[in-house]
Amino acid sequence: MTDHRWSEALASLIRNTLAAFRPSVSGPIEILAVDCQPWHGSVALAILTREEVERDPALAAPHEMAAWTHYDFQSGLAAWAPADALLATMRADYDAAGAERAAVATAYLRAAAAAATSPAVRDALNTFPLSSAFRVSVTHADTGDEFAQPESAR
Repeated sequence: MTDHRWSEALASLIRNTLAAFRPSVSGPIEILAVDCQPWHGSVALAILTREEVERDPALAAPHEMAAWTHYDFQSGLAAWAPADALLATMRADYDAAGAERAAVATAYLRAAAAAATSPAVRDALNTFPLSSAFRVSVTHADTGDEFAQPESAR
């Protein structure tokens, strides 16, 4: 089951991946989304830019993240390679949970939100230009429940 160490490990991966991806983003970012899906054993990172929102305001909804230019930006970056073991643990915990799968999924979504709003990730985000409406989002893909607290996003 998820614990503080899992969240810290994910925070470190997100921080390092943001640092590696930083040269790819020039304008202000509106949202950093973490698409955590314990049932698939996957985490995808996504950045929505202010420019994209200005072109299409509907993109500001987290459930639209697959349409963002920078969806799944961690894919192929060497900084994300160590995620495989972490994600395998999440998937194994979910698969072994039986009737408690919903609770395990919620625990991992909370852990992902803690990672995404951690001081380490905030420090990496502060190297990006952030829009005045910047926020972090970790939502349940099926229910839309938000796990990242707005006040902890900056």
